Amino acid sequence: MNKKNTGINKKQLIIIIAAALVIIASLIVIIIALNSEKSGEDNKQQQTTAATAVVNDTTEATEKSLPDSPPTSETPAGTEEPETMPTIDINIPTEGGEVTHFDGVYVPDSYAEDVQTGEKVSMRSLFGSGYSSGAITFNSNGTFTDTLSMSGTESGAYNAENRHIVATYLPDRQMNITVIEWNEASSKPDSFYIIYSLGGDARYKVYFSEKQ
Repeated sequence: MNKKNTGINKKQLIIIIAAALVIIASLIVIIIALNSEKSGEDNKQQQTTAATAVVNDTTEATEKSLPDSPPTSETPAGTEEPETMPTIDINIPTEGGEVTHFDGVYVPDSYAEDVQTGEKVSMRSLFGSGYSSGAITFNSNGTFTDTLSMSGTESGAYNAENRHIVATYLPDRQMNITVIEWNEASSKPDSFYIIYSLGGDARYKVYFSEKQ
């Protein structure tokens, strides 16, 4: 009588081992794939972090390299920059006293005086109808303009010293000016006269007083 074989035969054992190997191989492949994916994510994160750091460093370096903007000067609304009068470089002789300058506009009287005869002559006959718009303007920077001159508007430089005025027309012609009355309070003349040469021997005193 034959005995019944209840154990696992050789063929079945081989099948079981093969199946186990397939399962193990599949697990290995899955583990490798998971590790590769995780490593790729880590590398990508590191690259992103490095790129961000480079951008931040570049931005900071650029900001540090830019020069500070220079301060700007603004004029408050409604105000104007003061007008600066040009200076004139002329050597004016002095008497060794205190030299001063002032602002003042002086207009001529309606009559002039002949230096030789003392005769009064109308300004209109000497300078024409435009004499009324003529004036001598002294500026506090030591310059002056003369719009009564027969040569048109002339300018020059002056000094006030010991209640006298010494003035020179450009380029180098002395103004023959004599102060008549000096205002101590304002430190400038109230009136004066200038001797104008109008051709030949004709010389006239033209009297000026401060424009009111």
